[in-house]
Amino acid sequence: TISHKILKAGELEGVLGFDILFNQVMDKYFKPYHSEAIEIVAINELNEVVYRTTDISEEALEDFKAMARDKERRPFSEHVVIKKSIEAFNVDVLFIIDRQAYLGPDLSGQLYPGGRWVIVVGLLLIFIFAYMGASIATRPIRKLEHSVKVIVEGKESNDLYPGFKDLDEIVDLFEEFQETIHRNKKSIEKMSDELDERNQTLMILNLEYEKAYEELEHFSKELSQKENAYERLVENIVDLIWSIDKDGNITYCNEKMLELLGYEDHEFIGMPLNAFVPNFRMNYGENPYQLLYSRDYDAIDIEFIDKNNEKVILTSTSTTRIFRNGELDSIQGVSRDVTLEKKMYTELNVRNRDLMLINRIGKEMTMTDNLNSVLDLILENVDALFEIKVATIRFLDADGQLKVQAVTGDVDELLWAMESSEAMESHLGHAIKTHTPVVLNDLEDILLEEDERIVNVIASGYKLAILPLWNSVRSFGALSIISIDTIDHRIIEVLSAFANSTSVAMEKAMLFESLQSNYFKTIEMLMTAMEAKNHMMQGHSNRVSRLSEYIGKKLYLTEEETKDLYVAGLLHDVGKIGLRDALLRQDFRAELFDVHHEIKSLHVEIGKKILSPIGLKERIIEGVYYHHKHFDQSGYPEESLKEVPFFALIIGVADDIDIMMRRRINNPLSIEEMKRVLVEGSGTKYSPEIVNLMSELIDVHDEQLIEIIYGKAQVEL
Repeated sequence: TISHKILKAGELEGVLGFDILFNQVMDKYFKPYHSEAIEIVAINELNEVVYRTTDISEEALEDFKAMARDKERRPFSEHVVIKKSIEAFNVDVLFIIDRQAYLGPDLSGQLYPGGRWVIVVGLLLIFIFAYMGASIATRPIRKLEHSVKVIVEGKESNDLYPGFKDLDEIVDLFEEFQETIHRNKKSIEKMSDELDERNQTLMILNLEYEKAYEELEHFSKELSQKENAYERLVENIVDLIWSIDKDGNITYCNEKMLELLGYEDHEFIGMPLNAFVPNFRMNYGENPYQLLYSRDYDAIDIEFIDKNNEKVILTSTSTTRIFRNGELDSIQGVSRDVTLEKKMYTELNVRNRDLMLINRIGKEMTMTDNLNSVLDLILENVDALFEIKVATIRFLDADGQLKVQAVTGDVDELLWAMESSEAMESHLGHAIKTHTPVVLNDLEDILLEEDERIVNVIASGYKLAILPLWNSVRSFGALSIISIDTIDHRIIEVLSAFANSTSVAMEKAMLFESLQSNYFKTIEMLMTAMEAKNHMMQGHSNRVSRLSEYIGKKLYLTEEETKDLYVAGLLHDVGKIGLRDALLRQDFRAELFDVHHEIKSLHVEIGKKILSPIGLKERIIEGVYYHHKHFDQSGYPEESLKEVPFFALIIGVADDIDIMMRRRINNPLSIEEMKRVLVEGSGTKYSPEIVNLMSELIDVHDEQLIEIIYGKAQVEL
């Protein structure tokens, strides 16, 4: 493509351009020189081959270019290369001459001086031909450029370029093009004015934009400052801040979180959340985050695990879902470390529970006189509170024996027998003698190396705690546990409270036992004084009380009930103290099997009046008052009851058995006769349940029953 700028009055009017088919020009002016010995190649300013007469490899072409530059190689190389530049086309033409093909094998191989001149002459001719060809090829272009200048300057253009038949057409077209340029000039000037006006408007807008930009820059600066402040706030906040994408992978966390969990940033970001919260599940199905995606939460418990899987950080976490274009993009979480708070809360609950149990034991102690039930309750709570293998409460008797009073856990794991004096030589005895708790968590805690049993237990991995039971007066024994877990300060505190409760319960039991013993002795002395009025009555109340107690045991009454039954049997005739001697003597007449009606009604009424003020249990008083009331509601007192108290029915049977077997002066009944009387009265006077029991005991010749009735183990039946 040939182009020529058009200038008028020093200003650019336009550009005239025209295309030349380069291959046709080359074929016309240079191809005639092509032969087997001469090859022609044209190369443009971009070093691209734009014309060639034959195929040449890139390597060969580069070598030919080098030969064209190296004048020393030209005369004597296998090929001779001549380069001609054609500026009008901006190309270099290479004439590549094969010396052997051009001169023949004979001449090309000779190195004599005459041969060299032949080569020089040949090359000179080719160069001349190339120069002439280039000049001829560019001559029309030079003429065309001249014509263009003439036309542009407005001169007559006819016959200026006779070499082209279609030059007139080109000139006409160019003149038309020039007129078009002049016509469009005014339009351009008008457009220029419009552009100036628009430029003014743009300048105004630009000022406004500059002002808006300044405001935007100011706002951006403020925003950056706020972002920096927010980042500092986030980095210094005590809470853990994190976010996950919709797949559950962590996309952000603050420094506090990395510091607390012990991770580096690259170890944490990109990992799934459940890698650090393995116990976290808020799912309907397989997706562990389904519920987390469904709504925002104010406070949910999430446990994070540190890098070494040693530390658990319990957090109260709030979550917020972030949406983009209506779809869930991420979830942001703020987690507050509540590990210490939860620990304190848990410890508070544990201590509150411990206090409640201690209070429960104290309450049980005030409501019952049964020492064993209190001890069982204490060990029951020990078993519930701690992971124990076995726990015991041992009492120290007067002979130095430590007896197991209560036990829970694996009884086979007891270190000593149920009754043992050896235990006093062990750590157990040491705690009792020194009134000091013994806690053995490791072999280093061992106090007595010769205590092999306990040494072996500790060596096996178990822990041991011994709490002495004592008061300011005496030692009672010890509470001990063999534990699976380490025995810490809290466990010792609770066990000490239990040990104190046990000591108090034992003091109370001993005091109660002493009072009860004195009480029974007083009653026995009172009844003995009354029975001393007639030898037939002597021992009657004692035998009735023992027989009533035995019947109660055989009927599986509780230990406490049998004791109360014994007291009621002992006091069943206490009302006879208030009878006149004359009336009382009727009770001993041999011909009377049954007691006079007046005696029955009076002595039960008097007995009730005597016993009511002293605070005895209701069932004891009922047993005394209704012991002459029959099973069918006949007898005394004459009042209708829903049912006759069971204590009264037992005492009534025991009372009649002693009368039939001991108090009759003439013809006391045999055991078989007594059994027949009981059977005949079953369902009317006597309870069928009690009669059946007595019949069974008589049939098997129960030795304890015989001993109670006769005061000896064997008797002739």
